[in-house]
Amino acid sequence: MKRSAAAVERINEAQARFMPTEFLQFLGRESIVDVGLGESVLRRMTVLFSDIRSFTTISEGMSPPEIFKFLNDYLRRVGPLVREYDGFIDKYIGDAIMGLFPGKADDALNAAVALQREIRIFNRQLEKEGKPAIAAGAGIHTGELMLGTIGERGRMETTVIADAVNAAARLESATKSFDCSIVLSRETKDALERDRFMLRRLGMLHVKGKSKELEVYEAFDGDPPELVVHKQNTLDRFAEALAALEAEDWAAARHGFAKVAAGCERDGPAAYYLARCGELEIASSNGRTGASSVGLGGKLTEA
Repeated sequence: MKRSAAAVERINEAQARFMPTEFLQFLGRESIVDVGLGESVLRRMTVLFSDIRSFTTISEGMSPPEIFKFLNDYLRRVGPLVREYDGFIDKYIGDAIMGLFPGKADDALNAAVALQREIRIFNRQLEKEGKPAIAAGAGIHTGELMLGTIGERGRMETTVIADAVNAAARLESATKSFDCSIVLSRETKDALERDRFMLRRLGMLHVKGKSKELEVYEAFDGDPPELVVHKQNTLDRFAEALAALEAEDWAAARHGFAKVAAGCERDGPAAYYLARCGELEIASSNGRTGASSVGLGGKLTEA
């Protein structure tokens, strides 16, 4: 049966909601029916990985229909932000979003900042409904990705296979350790075209599955205004304390981070490193090397 042009258009529109049209473009195909198993292409992109913190705990008090409604209420707010900044969503993984940005690295960071601001708006709605507020971290990394299809004849799907994807997910996980919103790699920082983002170096991150450490930065553009002002005003002091930590001058590092943390109890990275400095001083006084005893020497070992 021959389908009308309108019917074909509706099918293509429906398909685009389940498979990003960008995949077809990268594979050089006009329609999903032209895509074969195992087709792939190598591209350099920026990956944004984000998920809701402690979502399992939050969802324990919800019924399955309530969980679906909650997730869709959340995703309909934050998902479009990826497209607004010229990216596309590769997949939803429960409450997590994986966005790909084939253009500028700035696009991914802009989307992450917008996501943080949208979450604050969403939290006001949750407060009116008597529900707990949420927080979500975002990890961003730039590198080469292999986009293509995997599976078998009866079932295949599009996917992205790359070390950059794992790195972005690990950077998102690091936001929980640092208690901050956005963590990006040096690779992404160097790819940024604009020097207008508010960044703070966080040191070296040892990522599981990678032999090479990542140099990481916090982007705090999306923080609440009062926290942005605090971090701007203490940029130099934070950098000095981190340099002391990397030089294994635990006392100087602790003193510096204590001053930064004293100015704002919501400064997660300052509080994190202040606690680490105390552990390092104790380890050093016991005659052990701080880096080997707690897994860092100006470095964060990602859990």
